[in-house]
Order: sequence, then C-alpha cells, then structure tokens
Amino acid sequence: MNRHCTKAELYQSIRILRHQCNISEKNGPLDLISLCENLPNLALGFPPFKTPGLKGISCLSTDGGPDIILLNGNLSWRENNFTCGHELIHVTLHRDGPAKSFNCFERARPNQDRFLEWQANEGAAELLLPARFLLPRIKERFSQLQTWQDFVHFKGELAETFRITEAVVTFRFESLKYEISQYLSGIPLEEIRLLSSSKQQEAGIHIKSLNDLEAECLSQETARQRRIHQRTLNLGAIDL
Repeated sequence: MNRHCTKAELYQSIRILRHQCNISEKNGPLDLISLCENLPNLALGFPPFKTPGLKGISCLSTDGGPDIILLNGNLSWRENNFTCGHELIHVTLHRDGPAKSFNCFERARPNQDRFLEWQANEGAAELLLPARFLLPRIKERFSQLQTWQDFVHFKGELAETFRITEAVVTFRFESLKYEISQYLSGIPLEEIRLLSSSKQQEAGIHIKSLNDLEAECLSQETARQRRIHQRTLNLGAIDL
C-alpha cells in the first residue's frame, strides 16, 4: 500500500481486508485475536513484554514461513484486541515497504514511520468501530449530550457494545471529527468526505471534536460549581 495514501484509500483497503477475512461490516464486535489465530501463515503469541510501553510486535516473513504477531501478555484482552488489529494492518498492508518488523508502543517513537503508524492505528479503529456504524449512533445521541458525564457514559456504552477500550472510542471521536460534523449537518454517509487531520489542516478546516465538546462541558461545569461554592461563602449576599 502507498505509504502516503489518503484516508479514503485506507478505508477502501480496510473494506478489502474485511472481504478477504470474511468479515462483514454487520459483524461485531470483532474478536481480531481469534481471527488472527485462525489465519493461515500467521503465528500469534503473548509474551509478557518487559520493555516499557511496548504493546505489540509484528514480523513479516522473508523465507516463506509464517508472519509473526506478538502481543503483550501483561495487557487486557481489549487492549490486545486493538493492538492485534494494528499489527494485522502492518502484516497485510505494509508488505511492500523496506521494513520487515514493526514495534507498537503506547506513544510513537521518533524513529517510527508516522504515516505507517497512522495507517495501522486508523485502520485498526475502522476495523473495530466502523464509521458507518458509529456516525448514526452519534447522530441519534447527540442532542442528549449536554454534560461531560453524558459524553463519558456514551463512550462507555460504545466501548461495551464493540468490546473496545474507551481510549479507542476517544481516538475515534477525534479522528472522525470532520466526518461526524458532516453527518450531523445532514450529509448522507455515502457522500461524506474523508479527510485525515493533516489534510484538514492543509485545507484550513478547523472542527471541534466530541472530545472538545466534552472538555468544554467539563470546564463549564467546573466554573458553575465554583460559582455555587463562592456564593455559599459570601455571607453578605445571603438575603435573610
């Protein structure tokens, strides 16, 4: 796959990968670990990594043997399920590049290819929480998101429904902010323009994400509580 592919091209590659693995978009939640355990020419292991922040490793075969994906045995199933998707993107979409092994850390390292890591993260997120499923759920719920607690509860519900971590939902709210904005404005799913964050910046598009709205609600709630507390301490303002 072209390391500089667009977001639309990446999503098309994910649709092809779903077809190759006999995964329907209607199937969910996905158990990518079980899927990878049953794929031919792929070996999956769960060693307890000692390297801080290391979540997964994938190695592409160069001798006809199986590709290898290693997931951190110290992490939860949900964390490993996402990392498994991340590494699956590497072994399926990044075979033609010079790199034959990939290390997945909690935070990207300076020596990592940021385009390939973006593809792996965005691709895994699209596998586990497809935009075609997420956007309608957001539109149904959007009018009810009035407080930061509403956002937190909504994230928790999505995490439970799709068997992912809330961090993946938060990532999805951020990476799909432009697409979410379009859908909320009435644009049909089939006509939504897919743009990565970097392309949005190049085009001068600045959209608030649901995470931004949650933070604003939290800030307002904090200010409101502060004002209430101040009134309780202002004895001169109490009308007896």
